Amino acid sequence: MKKFEQIFEDYMSGVCQKNPDPSHDILHVKRVVNISKKLAAHENASLEIVVPAA
Repeated sequence: MKKFEQIFEDYMSGVCQKNPDPSHDILHVKRVVNISKKLAAHENASLEIVVPAA
C-alpha cells in the first residue's frame, strides 16, 4: 500500500503545483488521507478504497 500512497502523493503534488489553492494544498491532502486512514481503521474499511478516494 505504501508504494501506491507514494504514487498518489506524487500525483497530487503535481496537481497542487499546477493549480495553486492555499486552502487545498498538498498538506491539506495529507491531512485528509491521515484522517481517512484513522476512520477506515475504526470502521474496518478497505484502505485500498479509502486512500485513493481521499
